[in-house]
Amino acid sequence: MLDALKFFLFVILLLVTIMLNQHVTSKRSAELDLELLWRIQDTKGVFVIQNQTVPSGVYSALEQSMIIGSLLEDYNDYNTSWVGETDWIYRTNLSCLAEDYRYVLLTFHGVDTFASVYLGEKLLGVTDNMFVRYRYDVKQL
Repeated sequence: MLDALKFFLFVILLLVTIMLNQHVTSKRSAELDLELLWRIQDTKGVFVIQNQTVPSGVYSALEQSMIIGSLLEDYNDYNTSWVGETDWIYRTNLSCLAEDYRYVLLTFHGVDTFASVYLGEKLLGVTDNMFVRYRYDVKQL
């Protein structure tokens, strides 16, 4: 009898959860994968790395582009310390027909510890923790 009651409560909780999250799985919802081609550059525009995907790291992108050597060779960890002292910009083009959707959210599941997030020229916010998700409502932009 107790097992049947537990099962019944589980089914009720499952149905309530599905009903509460119905807007997430409705036909009016969509998810745009940001595995687009990104451009990484330093703020001065000296180093520009095209056709990168995210998630990524600046050191890896610079090494793959043969701008720097492997960090594991010789004194490259010291010789490339300037990379960590430089501000970097990740940029890509996005498109969405906002009027087709009830919500338009831009969600980041991992951004560098300290970053400023822009959509066009509009500052959406700043980050200070790489282990949290950042979500911005961009429907009106």
